Amino acid sequence: MFDYHKKYYQKNRERILERQKKYNKTNGKSKFRKWYRKEHPNVKHYDSYCDFETHHKLAINSGIESSHEWAECHKMGLMPDMIYADPSRAFRRK
Repeated sequence: MFDYHKKYYQKNRERILERQKKYNKTNGKSKFRKWYRKEHPNVKHYDSYCDFETHHKLAINSGIESSHEWAECHKMGLMPDMIYADPSRAFRRK
């Protein structure tokens, strides 16, 4: 890594840590998450998505047979807001 990148990374890291310290004083990470959601209202969060069974039923009932078809439908806006664009990544086995 170049010296410039190291300095830039260090500056951003310090800024992030300062912000987290400011909002984590009482409730830990949950306080920071609440602040982040308030500052960035358009970001979707994991708790706003449907479960695997709902995705599975949607795929069967709509006749989608491949991940390419799923991606096309999602790009065209045919999927509801609470459906993942790539469920194979979201429901990957651990």
